[in-house]
Amino acid sequence: MSADADFDPEALDLVNAGRVWDMDDARRVKTIFNDAGVPSYFGPGSVEEVEALAPLFDLEKSKGLKRGFEVGIEIKTPRAFQQRALAALHWAYSQTPPAESGDPEQEPDYTAKCPKCQSPEIVFDSLDGTCPDDDEVHFKWHCDACGHGWSDDGVGEERARK
Repeated sequence: MSADADFDPEALDLVNAGRVWDMDDARRVKTIFNDAGVPSYFGPGSVEEVEALAPLFDLEKSKGLKRGFEVGIEIKTPRAFQQRALAALHWAYSQTPPAESGDPEQEPDYTAKCPKCQSPEIVFDSLDGTCPDDDEVHFKWHCDACGHGWSDDGVGEERARK
């Protein structure tokens, strides 16, 4: 029996990192978290693979219609990654608006880059501020290529770190 077969995400200290409302939303959030190095799990069974969520969305939609509202599917991450997960979501959604259509040719073509050397090899370090909704929150980054460090508010304003 392999070590992967013994892994149970429910044994982790999982916390809520948001909700997804459909398969497109789930795929987008999973990609954001994967790119940020954040482990993520969906729904009541802590499913890791997004494609396994289709039956859950059908079930949740059915339940929501009976109640008169949609509930979505919870996305969870280990507590140690919660800050990084929220920062990654904030940064991703503030940089590129979700595509209006499923046409990949019309989706924005954006890659975050170091403001000094333009390398895409940037690393999120930490979040300054008390709450992701706080106006005074700043995201600290550094470039693996040139070592430059900076912080921004998630919408492009740069402040060099010393």
